[in-house]
Amino acid sequence: NVKTRRALEKAGVDVVGVKMPNLLGGDGGPRCLTMPIHREPAWP
Repeated sequence: NVKTRRALEKAGVDVVGVKMPNLLGGDGGPRCLTMPIHREPAWP
């Protein structure tokens, strides 16, 4: 998203672009790649 990237850069954020063409046609995205597979329970 060019608009978001420019706003972040203007705010001083170092934005690193990543090309992921294989994900565009699939069911996943960057969040799916970085989500933990196993999480600790939120409550006992």
